[in-house]
Formats: sequence, structure tokens, C-alpha cells
Amino acid sequence: MNPASVSNGPPAAPVPSSYPGSRGVAWPACTHTTGRASAGAVPPVGGAAVGPADYGAVVADAPAVAPPPAARIPAAVSDPTASVTVPATTSARIRLRRRRSALSREAAHADQAAGLTRSERRSIGTSLGPAARGWTTPARPGVRGGCHHPGVSTFETDAVVLRGIRFGEADTVLSVLTPDHGRLSAIAKGVRRPKSRLGGRLQPGVRSRLTLHRGRGDMATVRSAEVQEPNAGLWQDGYRLLAAGSVLEGALRTLPEGQPDPGAFHLVCRGLSMLARAIARDTPPRLDPVVLGVHAKLLVVAGLVPRLGPCADCAPGAAMVAYSAVTGGAVCRACAAGADPTTPAALAALEGLLTRPLAEAAEVLPTQRTFEVERLLSLTLREHLGVELRSASSL
Repeated sequence: MNPASVSNGPPAAPVPSSYPGSRGVAWPACTHTTGRASAGAVPPVGGAAVGPADYGAVVADAPAVAPPPAARIPAAVSDPTASVTVPATTSARIRLRRRRSALSREAAHADQAAGLTRSERRSIGTSLGPAARGWTTPARPGVRGGCHHPGVSTFETDAVVLRGIRFGEADTVLSVLTPDHGRLSAIAKGVRRPKSRLGGRLQPGVRSRLTLHRGRGDMATVRSAEVQEPNAGLWQDGYRLLAAGSVLEGALRTLPEGQPDPGAFHLVCRGLSMLARAIARDTPPRLDPVVLGVHAKLLVVAGLVPRLGPCADCAPGAAMVAYSAVTGGAVCRACAAGADPTTPAALAALEGLLTRPLAEAAEVLPTQRTFEVERLLSLTLREHLGVELRSASSL
């Protein structure tokens, strides 16, 4: 005999699927709340079938069953501070996954609206995302798309390359002079590779429009460069190239880093532009009137204007016969102890370089006074800035 056909009482009627018991309501003597059959479940009426009427009475007396914990999902994207609890059910996990996908899509749309490419977004490290994330800050002048971190920005600026140092296999560390950010350091990655498009645009003496990315470190990264003034004449003659190197070295050693000075930027650009059309002289390139004129005006930018009129020590009406970098200018015979002897003609030439336009440097500086003027400038830089230009003559 089939054991399945043996029963101690009348056959039990099947429970319809529409009963509440099939949707998770437990029997009074059963603690299982999943709605599935339990091995220890005991019917409330011994051996008797349970019908709809009896089941209603049982449910009325059954203890309340707490629903399963549900995941707390933020009500809107604009509330990123809302806590998210690990879901306890599969459906809650699905809803949470969909919410995260929606956040990612909204962040991608925000990046696209800000004009960021995929490479720029990857270089920044994190997406701009919605404003509700609390990372966005007001856009600063020259910054593309604002900045989501106070120490990270991408900006465009005019720049003149002062120096380039090889770094690694194909990179170059640049010192550039900008009108809005002063002198700063930047790295051009892969610029020395044969197929690099930035190689000729980042040569010393070239004025370009750079796109720089400044991270949390001290060094920016060059993203792109567009030539504005190549100064091609500098590369056509050795005299011009050496003279331009003296101008760039003077700006590199004199101007402090991180201090914007549009006047110094335009001074260097003007000097390079004039040297690109200069005619070679019989004197060394470092003694060119344009070079000495730029160095003299850089003293003004650095706040080191020498006093060339009355004596810098006693201020009488006697003639000036010496120059004291410690005192800060020309001195008379009575105060000339320890000073460097000079001539009134050299002092007059230096005064002309300080006060006259750069285009008139050749008129105010006689050829026979170039060595003396260079010596006076070198004494001032050495005394007050501790700088000795490599291109300067030995004292």
C-alpha cells in the first residue's frame, strides 16, 4: 500500500493560493515568516482540515509579525547625506543598484555640460557630479568648468618658457612665466618623443597659450599649447640666441615664484621680440643694450632701484665716484670706503636704462660703458638677492 494514501482522518482540503497564509502570515504555533512550509508547523485544529472560515479566526488571534527590514534609499539625488543601509532583501538591493546607476548617469551629464572630456575627467580623478555632492566651488577666472576640489584646477594662460630640464625618458620640467600666476613650474609629459606635438611649442623663448592642470602638488601639468609668438629669429643666429638666454636667465633668477606681475611678463616678451630682430654686435651677446636694459628694469620689478643721484650715504652735492651695493647706490668720495669705483658716465648710462623705454636702450648706453653697467647690475643682484648670473662676466 502506498504510505502516501494512509491518513488518520478525513482528507484535508487544499489551501487556496489566495489565502493570506501563502503570502507570509504564520500559524500561531509556527515562527517561520517566509510563507513556505515549515517542518515544525502544527495545524491549529488537530487532524482537521482548515477552511477559509477557520483560517480567518486563526489569523485574528495570531501575533503581529514584523516586516523584513527594508533598505533606506535617499529620497532624491539632491540629498547625498541620507544614510544608506545594507538591504536585507533582493528587491531592495536591486533598487539600490538602480539608484547608484542613476547617480552615475547624472554625474556623466554634469561633466558633459561642464565641457570635460573623458581624459580630463580621468586626470582629475573624480567626476564633477551633481551639485548636491557638495564638492563644487564657484568658478575662478580662467578656470574651465569650475573646480570640485579647492586644490585642483585647470586653467589657460599666456606663458613664456624660461627653462626646460629633461626628466625621465621623455618628460620635461618647465619654468614658465605667466602674467596671472607669476613664475611657476610645470611638467610636459612625453614632450621629447618623436611624435609629440608639444615639442616645438615649449622651447625656451617661445610665447604660447598653455592649458595647465594644477593638482594638489606644487607642479602643474601641461595639457595643451598654442604658439602665439615663436620668436623664430632667435634660432637663426647664435648671437641672438645667446642674448635671449641671458634675458631668460635674468628673469628666472630674479622674479620670485608664484607672484603675478603682468609688467614683468610683458617686459620679458618685449625684450625677446626685440632680440629676435637684433643685429649682431662686436661685443659679447650678454652686453647687448636690450639685455642690459631688461636686467636693469628687472631690478625695478624686484624693488631694488639703486639711488644714482645724491650720495646714498650722506646725500651732499659732491660728485659720485663709486658704487656701493650695500648702501644702495652711488656714493661720494667721502663715503667711498669699501665701495667699488665707477665713473659718472656709467652711472648716467644705468640711470638711462632704468628710466627710458627699452627701445631706447641702444641710445642711452654707449658701447664703451657696457662692461661697467653690467658690473653694477651684477653687484646689486649678488648683494640683495644672492644671485650671480652665469652669463655675466667675472668680477
